[in-house]
Amino acid sequence: MTMVLEKLNVKKIIVSGVLLMSMLMGINAFAAMDKYSTAKLNFASKAIGDNVNIWDGKAKVTAKNDTAGSEPTFSATIKKSVTLLPDPTTWNKNMFSRGSFSSTVSISEASTYYAQASTLSPLGMGNVQVQSLDTSW
Repeated sequence: MTMVLEKLNVKKIIVSGVLLMSMLMGINAFAAMDKYSTAKLNFASKAIGDNVNIWDGKAKVTAKNDTAGSEPTFSATIKKSVTLLPDPTTWNKNMFSRGSFSSTVSISEASTYYAQASTLSPLGMGNVQVQSLDTSW
């Protein structure tokens, strides 16, 4: 048994196993990403949603502004998720009164994005949802 262990470099086997497991877990986490990113304002001025992959160049954006008061301006934004801050804005629409809208937008670069909802009021209410329209799922 000792000769077998000497011939097999145990450290290499353990390191290879750990690397393989890490890679498989990373692929699984990336593939399990949801098709929706929802940013919900609940008496706040800014909210962001989870990451969503947009690979086929289109996304559906749905937003609802329920902000009351003298400053109901509401901003629905799609931002690209990058490691460097600040994240670049890919698409933006401002709403100057209460209401809702839904639109299909073009996204030029296949990447990971997230929804952001923001308002001038510290008591903002509403949500922005970005849905990936990728057909490869």
